[in-house]
Amino acid sequence: MSELIIDKITTRDGSNVGAIVVADIDELLLLNTNKEINTTAIVKDSNRGGVFNYDGAQSGVNNGGTIFNGWVRQYDGAVNVKWFGAVGDWDDTLKVGTDNLTAFQNAVANQGIIYIPEGDYYISSTLYITLSNTKLLLAPNATIRTYLSADATIGFSGGDSQITNVGIEGGKIHSYSTSAIDGNAIGLSNVDNWFVDNVTILNARQKGITAQGTIAGLVTGTGRISNCVIEQAGEAGIAIEGVTSGTIFIDNCDIQNVIGASTGSSFDGDGIVLYNDNFATGNFDACQISNCKIGVTSGNGLQAYHVKDVQISNLISSNATGHGCSLRYCGKIDLSNFSVRRCGKYGFTINNIEDSCSAVNISTKEVGYGTTDVYSAIKLQQNGTVQILLANINVADASNLLYSIENDTTGHCKVANSFITEGSVGYFPIVDSLIVLDTPEVMSKRLGTSQTGVSGQTVIAFDTLSSDATSVPYGYLESTTDGITVKKAGVYNINALCYFANATVGEAADIEIRLNNGAISSVNTSATIPSNNRVYAQVSHSVYLEADTTIKVRVNVWSGTYDITSYPTRTLLNVSKV
Repeated sequence: MSELIIDKITTRDGSNVGAIVVADIDELLLLNTNKEINTTAIVKDSNRGGVFNYDGAQSGVNNGGTIFNGWVRQYDGAVNVKWFGAVGDWDDTLKVGTDNLTAFQNAVANQGIIYIPEGDYYISSTLYITLSNTKLLLAPNATIRTYLSADATIGFSGGDSQITNVGIEGGKIHSYSTSAIDGNAIGLSNVDNWFVDNVTILNARQKGITAQGTIAGLVTGTGRISNCVIEQAGEAGIAIEGVTSGTIFIDNCDIQNVIGASTGSSFDGDGIVLYNDNFATGNFDACQISNCKIGVTSGNGLQAYHVKDVQISNLISSNATGHGCSLRYCGKIDLSNFSVRRCGKYGFTINNIEDSCSAVNISTKEVGYGTTDVYSAIKLQQNGTVQILLANINVADASNLLYSIENDTTGHCKVANSFITEGSVGYFPIVDSLIVLDTPEVMSKRLGTSQTGVSGQTVIAFDTLSSDATSVPYGYLESTTDGITVKKAGVYNINALCYFANATVGEAADIEIRLNNGAISSVNTSATIPSNNRVYAQVSHSVYLEADTTIKVRVNVWSGTYDITSYPTRTLLNVSKV
């Protein structure tokens, strides 16, 4: 048996202290000496040992770790759970080991920094931290685990009042639960100035990390989650829920394998969730998410619902069964450097935004993956008159992409800088419905059969419209009075895309770029997409233009069975200065 070796004790004034030396705590409690003369004892036990001074005023106190019937442990810094009898001896193969719940409960009652040394510590139920100024510090190879039904493995909760300055750092939390609905790894409720740093979470039945504000006046305040790894969870990897006050930071976290829990929750299987269903009694304020990776989720990569003042940057979502990113009923959302790589539905869906929204340096690849349905890279829906800015959009998708940008809204959407589309041969995903690009060097307009546009938006109407089954071409659309006019002389890249709805196999179309009504370039295609019966055509041209040159478009249809006046026809004209 290892021993704690102490040669002598020296007080701060340099004098030596006489001390009684005992083997363990049991011997300490059996001491029968004149305690007024012999006030110091040394306990040699390597786990629970230390130096103790006797205090007669605390002779009736025994907290199992720092005070034993008047013997008061002398220490500076952290409280060690081993002082309270904790043993990290869990055998995960045999599923046997010491239950450390009582030892941990007694340790955290001391507040301050609670240190958990290397070892695998089993607790039979939730360890609740209900006092302010209490922080768990786990050694790198320390694990806290539970295997029984529990609300959470670690729970920080103020109950009916808010607690402050609490958190956990380091180690692993293994949170397997036998309950069908319970089993968060780390839960925080009604706390302020909190943190979860450098923690690895395994097998959370419900949520890996959740911070909640329950009712008005009792909220989750300023806090951070940083450098955490969540390797498996059910409902969500990280969930910030309810009423919040102050800014919550989520930084440099890696979330993988959020498999869903089928709990009937409003969200299930999402990587990161910002969610407020208590908006009648309070707001969800201010969250910043940066430098995170989300992979393999049965729901969405990221979901935000009824939250505001959210900034998301440098985030990668990959292999989501749902949307890469879903924003609903949010106020003031800013996305930047957000990449969605393979998702089962929309890359980004932005619905019912209540304040401004921007998305800059956004990329998608393989949206609608693994399904026969078609989805758009970015879908804007029911956003009212809210202005939405999309900038530097890069779309690289498989052939089942519906649109690069789909805008089903009356709001004003600005697209700054051209986006790139890459797909299978003959398929050109294009902007659909009222998308405007209006910057000095890059210009784009959408053309269509509609003669009217929404206030505040620029829509080119095809003012020449023809359908004649006896002539060749059999029908055409032409913008003879409207187009894009360049104000500076120089070399420009011109790109035009179009599609015709309700076409059948074999029907064909071509599109012409015209400068001041003179055609300079055209391309013909008979490609069709059988799943949605659309004919696509594209033409690109690079040319030197004088100042005040107007670029226009004409679309020809080469099939007598296709009535160009009866079916939707949409065209995008894009001009960028080289």
